[in-house]
Amino acid sequence: MAAPLTPLVLPAWTSPAPTTVPDPAPTTLVPTRVEIPERTVWVDLDLINNLLAKARHAATLACAPFSHFHVGAALIMADDPDHTVITGANVENSSLSLTQCAERTALYFAAAQGFRKLRYLAVSCAATTPATPIRDRSPCGSCRQVIREFSTPETLIFLDTGGPHPGADVFDVDRLLPHGFLFKGPPAN
Repeated sequence: MAAPLTPLVLPAWTSPAPTTVPDPAPTTLVPTRVEIPERTVWVDLDLINNLLAKARHAATLACAPFSHFHVGAALIMADDPDHTVITGANVENSSLSLTQCAERTALYFAAAQGFRKLRYLAVSCAATTPATPIRDRSPCGSCRQVIREFSTPETLIFLDTGGPHPGADVFDVDRLLPHGFLFKGPPAN
């Protein structure tokens, strides 16, 4: 018997309104406004709590001798018929530019097994407490772009809040990376 699903409401989000410029000259720069509507998603809380626990455990396995910033990730790919939980941890390198984040470690491992569609991703930073701002525990820009490459409209990302009980801030890919690039291939001739 399948576990009961719980509704989660992802709130509407709108970027700040661009400054209105009367009769803009051709060289005027105006930021693009993004509006994302409210959305309800249904999740199996036991499954999400399990992913968060596995992400926390993966963070304990991180190799972070320079930053001491231990991050773990746990994911399930939508196109994996077995719904295997795949984990990853950040691995630092003395050159720093070759450091690998936990999110990409897990996603690349999944891709190496032939999976291409991300369903759920949980991310946990070992030092996170409930007072830690989202900006200090969310995926870096490179990871956000890689997450976008494997995402579908159903993909959900859970950022561990670090409390004694499981909890997370929830995002879909549009809320995580509103202006994300996605290569569609060369233009048709």
